[in-house]
Amino acid sequence: MATRLNVVPPNLPIATKQYEQRYQEQLNNVQRLFYNSVANQINSPYPFGSYYTSLNLTAGKFTNPTANVQHLVPFVNIAEQFNTSVGGVPNNSRIYVSETGVYNIQFSAQCDLGTGGGSTATFYFWLRKNGVGVDATTGKVVINGSSAATIPAWNYLLSLQANDYIELAWSSDNTSAFLAVVASASVTAGGSTYTRPAIPAVILTIMWASSNNNSVGIS
Repeated sequence: MATRLNVVPPNLPIATKQYEQRYQEQLNNVQRLFYNSVANQINSPYPFGSYYTSLNLTAGKFTNPTANVQHLVPFVNIAEQFNTSVGGVPNNSRIYVSETGVYNIQFSAQCDLGTGGGSTATFYFWLRKNGVGVDATTGKVVINGSSAATIPAWNYLLSLQANDYIELAWSSDNTSAFLAVVASASVTAGGSTYTRPAIPAVILTIMWASSNNNSVGIS
């Protein structure tokens, strides 16, 4: 598999004073290799992945039995992927990349607070890279018991090396807080019937955005 790196100009051979077939063949070969590399980079798909969590859970939610404990979001559903993959024991929380580069990472989560959970709940979300929290990626959402579910949605740019993985972590200070999963439903209104798709607890997408500054050439 070709690695997507920064394009650099070819090192062309110095011309001879008189025509030589060997020089012309060498020049053509260098340019052919360069143009083929550029065409392959332009035409090859960029890495991407779309993952979500829509499990058939008890009461349809990911619970928070202990306040302020870190939870890693499991991604058991794959919508689309190319040169990214999901894995990790025990709950498929890791999203792996197979190409070095800068990636755009986006997520949304269905935050809710059950009845009897008190007046407010604070949710925190952040990224982890290779098992370590990434600086300046934490976001905070506060909801109250009488409000509807809140959907935070953030995106990040993050440099990753081939075979690195990311995770989405969350915690809450309220043990009644949860990430909700809502099943699909058939709805009849206005004389017509339609199907409302299910609501995942979390959706995460990752897409290659650019080569990083440490990459040189095409391999």
